[in-house]
Amino acid sequence: MYSRIFEVLLSKAEELGAQLDSAKFVCDFEIDLIPVIQGNFPNTRVQGCFFHFCQAVVLQQSAGLA
Repeated sequence: MYSRIFEVLLSKAEELGAQLDSAKFVCDFEIDLIPVIQGNFPNTRVQGCFFHFCQAVVLQQSAGLA
């Protein structure tokens, strides 16, 4: 799914003459998303969202796992 989204995004950017070149992507910790970002933007740093990180920690703590 993410591959198709980036395919459409990059195609539309090319059609509009826009250059998509980001130094950093911030996203949640979606395991399928990170490699797609890295594949389409190899020189881009992928950073996890601090909010989603904290949310995961709280969920782990409330489940007694941390």
